Amino acid sequence: MALHLLEQILLKSKKILGDENLSVIIELLVFKYLNDQFEKERNEIRQDFLLRGICSNEVNGLIEEETLYQTYFIPKTCRWNFLKFILINEEINFKKNIKKIFELNRKNTKRQNPTIIKVSHFQMRQIIELVDMFHFSFKSDIERKGAILTINEWGLKNNLDVFLLKQIH
Repeated sequence: MALHLLEQILLKSKKILGDENLSVIIELLVFKYLNDQFEKERNEIRQDFLLRGICSNEVNGLIEEETLYQTYFIPKTCRWNFLKFILINEEINFKKNIKKIFELNRKNTKRQNPTIIKVSHFQMRQIIELVDMFHFSFKSDIERKGAILTINEWGLKNNLDVFLLKQIH
């Protein structure tokens, strides 16, 4: 079911953008993937603190400590929910934000040169709404790998650089 939704998102996104600037779709999906993984772990940490009897106000401060995270820590200004609203009105450099996340979490992104892709606000809003429908919080590692493989195959089929996908695989 989830992979079918992902395939539909990829097809509809390509219809919106045509054959130009398709790399923005992969960048958005990688960005959303990182955020979904972060939010999943963040919620687990939050619940653990609450079960220990720590008050929710204190927990809100504690969960912003980057050393608590085993996967990725994402600063507030790089989180999906923060940026998706900005994206409608401003041009955002996704590669720069993804690189910031990887660097903060000591992942190698030397091959990625930040670029700004020109996509109309209307197109960007449509793509964001599509990507926002997909959640990368899978119950199994097989489902996660299947989603990444689906995006990777779509990227290769469309002659796109899939280097970012290798960073999260």
